[in-house]
Amino acid sequence: MPSAPLLTASPLRGRRIQVVGHAGAGKSTFSIELGTRLQVPVIHLDPIFWSEAWVSTPAEEVGSESYSIYNKIDVEIHQAQAIVRQHAAKEAWVIDGNQWVPLKDITYPRATDIIWIDPPFYVWFYRLISRALYKALTIPGSFYRDFLDPKTSIIFQAFRLRKKKMENWNKMIKKDERWQR
Repeated sequence: MPSAPLLTASPLRGRRIQVVGHAGAGKSTFSIELGTRLQVPVIHLDPIFWSEAWVSTPAEEVGSESYSIYNKIDVEIHQAQAIVRQHAAKEAWVIDGNQWVPLKDITYPRATDIIWIDPPFYVWFYRLISRALYKALTIPGSFYRDFLDPKTSIIFQAFRLRKKKMENWNKMIKKDERWQR
């Protein structure tokens, strides 16, 4: 049985795809599906830049057996950039995440396609709340961080950044043909 087409506005230009979108938009799910269909590695940026609790953890965990998407680590920016640079040097990949500032000179210039995952507001909001609730129930101390503290709340931060990111990404779609929504 043929698989359903992915929701992309146009055919892909190549095999180095950067996937962006708001927290909770569905970047990881889309990236895993796309990587499977293209048979290319998928690199999730969140585990490279953040710990599971979204706080710093020891840099010595980089490259250790404990490094995985489920045991997220946070390293200094230059160490994270070095990890991503190794992946981005390959000829084919799907990279998902929003770390624009530290990666603007690493992944974006090499990407053949940049896909913005932008679900309807109600879908995005449901996913965002679901993620925060899951973390609050499974990670000690996460309820305060994700719901109540405006400085660390994924919900507050997502709303704070949503308009700015949408404006920036809409500009990119207009000026860079690699972008699609």
